[in-house]
Amino acid sequence: MQDFLPSSRDDTRPSDTTGMTSDILIVGSGAAGLTAALTLADRLT
Repeated sequence: MQDFLPSSRDDTRPSDTTGMTSDILIVGSGAAGLTAALTLADRLT
């Protein structure tokens, strides 16, 4: 019966938001790494 309580559903929501924020940080760091690699490649050539 506890699984059907709204409190259990609310517990899954913050974990989803934190997962989304972590994904955004990973994508942002990946984009920064790509831009840095491109600038280094432009300087070498």
